[in-house]
Amino acid sequence: MSALGVAELADRTLLEPGGWSVVVVEEARIDATTRMLEEELIFGIEEEGVGSVRVFSERYTAPALVEALACMTPEDVALLPLSADVIVPVSRALDYERARLSGRPRGVIITSEAGLRLLAAEAPSLWSWVGPRVWHIDPLAGQLDVEARLSSLRQGRGLTDAEVLQRAEAGTLTLDPVFAEWLVLLGRGELLGR
Repeated sequence: MSALGVAELADRTLLEPGGWSVVVVEEARIDATTRMLEEELIFGIEEEGVGSVRVFSERYTAPALVEALACMTPEDVALLPLSADVIVPVSRALDYERARLSGRPRGVIITSEAGLRLLAAEAPSLWSWVGPRVWHIDPLAGQLDVEARLSSLRQGRGLTDAEVLQRAEAGTLTLDPVFAEWLVLLGRGELLGR
């Protein structure tokens, strides 16, 4: 199971028409991960200009969920946040109706490790369909390591933070995007353009 950031997962989902995948997170993070993924997917779909994103809550019965999914287009994305408590009937229904959903919306099941084990055990056809696309969300993926970047800037330019700040305050700092980034990372963006 590979680790991805939410943005990368959204990109992969949008690049795979009709494909389904499973995202594994801590049980307590299912709803928050679903919201973050929904935001990323909406952004991506707006760029494409076609399709929609729909989150299916646990209040759907399995047959009603399958009916709703079957009405969606291949450009749409269905997000199914499923706790381990409710994944069995839903996964069985998706397993049974897999052929009916083929070529329909792209789908992402967001669940926990326990939910993943139940999905694999209770829905073998669905599991064979999504098994190669099981992802773990890396909460740090795509986040800038500010200290590492500042260290790289210091080393690359042979200057200290204090020297950069002193030059910026004196108005002698070269107009260079690298120095602009440096000031922003130091929390001193107000010194830009002095």
